[in-house]
Order: sequence, then structure tokens, then C-alpha cells
Amino acid sequence: MSYRINNMLNEQVNIYPEEYSAMEDYLDGKLSSDDLLAFEKRLNEDSLWQEKLQQVEILRVGIERAAMKSRMEAYHKDMPAPKTSQRFLNSTWVWTAAASLFIVITAGMAFWSGWFDSSSDRLFTAYYSKDPGLTSMMSDSEDYEFDRGMVDYKSGEYAKSLEFWKPLLDQSPQNDTLLYFVAMDYLQIGEMEEAKLLLEQVIKGDGSQFTQDANWYSGLILIKEVKYEAAIPYLKASDRAEAKELIFQLQEMDE
Repeated sequence: MSYRINNMLNEQVNIYPEEYSAMEDYLDGKLSSDDLLAFEKRLNEDSLWQEKLQQVEILRVGIERAAMKSRMEAYHKDMPAPKTSQRFLNSTWVWTAAASLFIVITAGMAFWSGWFDSSSDRLFTAYYSKDPGLTSMMSDSEDYEFDRGMVDYKSGEYAKSLEFWKPLLDQSPQNDTLLYFVAMDYLQIGEMEEAKLLLEQVIKGDGSQFTQDANWYSGLILIKEVKYEAAIPYLKASDRAEAKELIFQLQEMDE
């Protein structure tokens, strides 16, 4: 059995359960170093594999957003009901997965209500997701040390990743890629202040490709610090579709 998901050209892409499982592990940073290297080698060489991964990412965003909205409605009953996405109407499996996820969340709502210490923690957790990182080539080039750190980052070995990246950042303190991903490491290990300082350097840099993401994560850090008004300009400067929704939540809390 395989899952059929429509791609952007309305062609169906078959994704088998074992492929979907591997892609989820990749996106969640759960692959071992060897499996990660094999996965990214295939990703570099197989355009269909790239297409499948893209569809799984889109699918996950849809399901996660549905889950997030369900949780937030428990705290803000006046919010309008979420609109149904037309993107997944042709996939029975998607609806089944989304329905199952909704049931689990609804059944555990009391647990969620008591889990978080504050509204700021709740919002941070609801909207935060780890940056998936970059594809690692692991060649013998001068980028080997960076790529090796990226493998550790994706595998959840953040301290090891920092061992590779911090010396590189010391050598190139203005490198936006290093600034951003060292900040991502710090975020993952809970060193918020260090992450915020590095992200601010990315934002103030000259047209970095990471500027919008740096704004997003900076806004989330400020939310965790209960600095809602300060967070809003950063969220507005990001390119995240959920930024508008999050800003609405913050404004509701201030009223």
C-alpha cells in the first residue's frame, strides 16, 4: 500500500509507508549519521525523492497547523473556525491522519492545559519548530567541517555540532550561515540569550537569505521572555504564514 498525494502539477505521487516513515525521521532529526548521509545522497541524486519529501513537508505543515489551531481554540473560544484547505481533498489517508490527530489532541486537552507554565510558554511551544537545516554534501572540500556539523545538528547532537561550528564562526564572525545555525544550536539547547544575540547580527547584516527566519525565531524568543510588544515587529518582518495568526494571539492577550 502507498499513499497518493497530488503534486503541484496535479500528478499523483506514490509514497510508500516505509518512505514516509524515513522522511518523517529525516525532518525530525531522528536519523543516525549513516542513515542521514544515505538519505541526503539520494536527495541530491533523485528528483522524485525530492518531490516526495516536498509533499511530505506540505502534508506535515497542514496537519501541524490543524493541531495547533485545535489547541489554541481551547484558550481563545472567540477565534474563527479554521478554514479547510483544498490542497488535501483528494487524499483519504490525509483526512484519516488529521482526524486521528484531532481526536488525540481533543482527548488530551486537559493534559495540555496543565502542562505549560504560562501563556508565553504555550505560544512558544505551539509555534516553534526546529529549522530543518541544509543538505550536507560531505565532500573533501573546505566546507567539510560545516557539513559535518550539519549532520550532527540534524541528528540532534547539538553540542557536537557546536564543536564544529563555533571555531568556524570565530574565524568568520560575519558569516551569516554560521551565525544563523549556531543560533539554531543554542535555541535547541535552551540558550536563548546567546541565540538572540546571533540572530540579531543576521538581521542587521546585508541581505542574508536567513533574515526572515532570523526575525521569526527572534520573535519567538521574545514571546518566551513575555515581551509581546517587542516580538510583533520581528514576526511582521518574517515570511511565515502563521505570523499573522500569532500576532493576533498576542494582541488578544494584551487586551
